[in-house]
Amino acid sequence: MASFAEKLRNLRINKGIGQKEVGAVIGVSDSSIRKYESGTRTPNPEAITKLAKFFDVTTDELLGTTSLKPTEPKKPKDLLKLLEQEDYTLNGEIASPEDKEKIAKMIELMYWDAKEKNKRK
Repeated sequence: MASFAEKLRNLRINKGIGQKEVGAVIGVSDSSIRKYESGTRTPNPEAITKLAKFFDVTTDELLGTTSLKPTEPKKPKDLLKLLEQEDYTLNGEIASPEDKEKIAKMIELMYWDAKEKNKRK
């Protein structure tokens, strides 16, 4: 299992940013990040929390008490497919199939309207 230092370095490299940028996000110098990554210094709990939030991992994952989740880019979700697949409420009541169909039509109209407006620019 990778150490905190290795995980931090890998997360930073995978995100494609430098030590200076990471330091700026959590309020420490780039030399502090260098020391964290070399294992010669350990960040305080507040810095660990900020690092975890910045890299979108849990503190447990960062510290090595659980394994890191694979870093896959988030795939956009098709709104119309979500409307078809999911149940949802409108004003506290489950949306009927007719309501879903009306909402889908409105979304499509808004989409095509926006696309047309963007063409004119």
